[in-house]
Order: sequence, then structure tokens, then C-alpha cells
Amino acid sequence: MNNLEGVSTLTLYSRPGCHLCEGTAALLAELVVEYPMLEVVEVNIELDEAMHSRYLERIPLVEHCGEIQLELDITRAQLEEVLARAARMTADEPRD
Repeated sequence: MNNLEGVSTLTLYSRPGCHLCEGTAALLAELVVEYPMLEVVEVNIELDEAMHSRYLERIPLVEHCGEIQLELDITRAQLEEVLARAARMTADEPRD
């Protein structure tokens, strides 16, 4: 089992009926089990016209720390690399 020091939130931008989005959501659901400090927030781009226009041709998109990390055909290995970077960032943060 892998552990992240603090909660790490990944945002998945998707829309209903998108098979790539569904696949990425399934991979993230598996990773939540392995990374208990992982939080996934899914955002339906169809609920916001500007977001829909901006992201429609790029979904699924995965965002971490306000930056798009991955888009389109996302693999488990790519998601694990994002989580590894998140863990390193958390480890580098000063502790109180």
C-alpha cells in the first residue's frame, strides 16, 4: 500500500457519456483504495458553459494543485506518476 502524507486532491473534469472519462474515473476509484489519502473530485463540464467550451475536446482532464496534469487517454501509470509527484511535494512542505 502506498501512502501520501497529507490529503492530495485530484480533480477529474469529465462529462456523462464520455468513455475515456469513465475509464479514468474507474482508474481513480482503484487508486483511492491504494492511496487512502487521495481525494478525487469529479466535475461535470456540462454544468458550466465556459468550462464546457474550454475543455470539451480535452476531457478527461486531471488537475492537481490548480494545474492540468493529464488529459485525453489517461493511463494508470500516468496517474501514479502524478501521485508520486504529489507525495514528493507534500514531503517537501515544512511541518509545523
